[in-house]
Amino acid sequence: MRYSHTSMSSWRRCKVQFSWKYKQNFTPSTSPGQRIGSVGHSAVAEYYRTGSEEKAYEAASRKLLEYEQLDEEDYPDDWDIIGNVLFRYFKQSKLMDDFIVKEVEKEFKLQFGDEELIGFIDAVVEKRGGIYLMEHKFVKQASLKQVSLDPQISIYMLAAKVLGLQPRGIIYNVVRTGFGGINDRQPILRADVFRNTECLTVIEYEMKVQMKEMTDYLDNGGEIYRTPTKDCSWDCGFYPVCLSINDSGRSDSVLSRYKKYVKHLDEGAQEDGSEED
Repeated sequence: MRYSHTSMSSWRRCKVQFSWKYKQNFTPSTSPGQRIGSVGHSAVAEYYRTGSEEKAYEAASRKLLEYEQLDEEDYPDDWDIIGNVLFRYFKQSKLMDDFIVKEVEKEFKLQFGDEELIGFIDAVVEKRGGIYLMEHKFVKQASLKQVSLDPQISIYMLAAKVLGLQPRGIIYNVVRTGFGGINDRQPILRADVFRNTECLTVIEYEMKVQMKEMTDYLDNGGEIYRTPTKDCSWDCGFYPVCLSINDSGRSDSVLSRYKKYVKHLDEGAQEDGSEED
């Protein structure tokens, strides 16, 4: 079994969502926040890989076209938003970047028995003579409150340790996608985040336990249940399906309209980091 941060987050968030997406292979519709995050990641990766703003914009265009072709829809608002967000980012990053980029989209594979965790670290950089990882987040409501317990940061720190990188910490790179006020004055919010060895030991244990639960469900089935939260309406592509269950107790009529794909956009552990809007 191969897992990623995205699939593991889906399991923790809502087991029915996980089942629809990863067991039954239904592809949920994408939210604007998810698309902007994914497109932004592609653009910033190309920017740090090549140093070219032009190539970064080209990478953004290719990624957004993928979504339009997949969803069979046009997203004119997304084109405007991502263009403005990237323009602000490139301008501000020239003043803020105090590191040397060593690698972008660093792939990792962690083996836990029969399960494998795969993913990509957004960037590996050198700062103040030490190695740091970078994690990009594209959000409307920027905050650093969640970083202390963010499981993605912990997973990437553990992966970097296994890869022998010995990072000092992670640069949490928050890119604001809203407009006006502080979004224009401070389009980038950054913080250095750290994890100690004891923490990573616990994280490794917890991941092993969770992956065994997921594998058992995928292999043998089991009882699952929905986990409704106040965020479902904007961050879950299966929200209309859950509404149909609330209305009639059945999901068949709405779920049947969703496409099925053997491979999702986020499979292969190319993490979008786009869960937030």
